[in-house]
Amino acid sequence: MHLEKLINMEIKKAKKQDCKRVYSLVSILKENLDYNKFKLSFDNNICKDGVFYYILWENNNPVGFISVVINYQLHHADKVATIEELVINKQYQAKIMEQCY
Repeated sequence: MHLEKLINMEIKKAKKQDCKRVYSLVSILKENLDYNKFKLSFDNNICKDGVFYYILWENNNPVGFISVVINYQLHHADKVATIEELVINKQYQAKIMEQCY
């Protein structure tokens, strides 16, 4: 893979104003996702301790999203990080695959 072709990428913590961008990415995982319900959840969760939302950007375009929740789990008796959503847009997936082969 030619990593130099992927250099223009950044991972940034999502902000409240990124809701529509995140919605467009998460909609890849679930069609017909109700935007108003999504926005309520996004706005509620983005300011919670232990909830982390990050966007992958390439050339100032959002191409991926990950949400991570960190909380205590009884069976570990410690904090555990769980990836709840992970999505890369389909065009970007194809671009990565082209560079791999």
